[in-house]
Amino acid sequence: MKNINMYILLLLCSIGWNQNYSLNFNGEEEVQLNDLGGFNDFIINTTFLSNNNIEGTQTIFSINPGVDCEPLISLYLNTNGSLQGQIRDSGDCGARVVSSDTIISNDNVYHDVSLSYIDNNFELWIDGELADSIEDVDIEYILPNVIARIGSMPYPNTAGNPDFKGFYGRINKLEIIKDNQLIANYAFDADSGSILYDNSGNANHGTIYGAYWLEEIYGCID
Repeated sequence: MKNINMYILLLLCSIGWNQNYSLNFNGEEEVQLNDLGGFNDFIINTTFLSNNNIEGTQTIFSINPGVDCEPLISLYLNTNGSLQGQIRDSGDCGARVVSSDTIISNDNVYHDVSLSYIDNNFELWIDGELADSIEDVDIEYILPNVIARIGSMPYPNTAGNPDFKGFYGRINKLEIIKDNQLIANYAFDADSGSILYDNSGNANHGTIYGAYWLEEIYGCID
């Protein structure tokens, strides 16, 4: 019986049992998405792994024009290694920020993360637990007027020079829900190519610049 079970396990591994793919980022790569328009309510769900603790911002997702006092949405690892989400509309120079107490940078563990703004409540969830929230947020329509990006957030540093704020690690899921409608679903289910396909039916495909595909097969470790 033991030999039969081992044979079944090897067979499942050989055909890709529990197989998935991810995009690997090393701080200088990104995926450029379409201009996704304006946001009232939204949910951004993603799964990622961080494998570097550099002293700098590491961006997982951003819609950010890179100009002070302009509307934005971003999800990133802060310089201290915590996870933060940020939103801002055109009526306020001060962004609203939710942040985790847990240090995620360079922990080499996949985390399921949700950043949401629904009914004036701004929340950050990590692995099914509420990490932080702000209630009664007075935010109007968020209209950044720039493309969305995965893995980067080009933004000038304090000296006014471009700062890529790139991510170090792997991302293997990202979906965007806007006003109760799924507008983008990136399953990261390819193993090659320069296109990140949107499976929502809305054709919000992304173009991959530099990030490369990795195959991950769970349950097949010696």
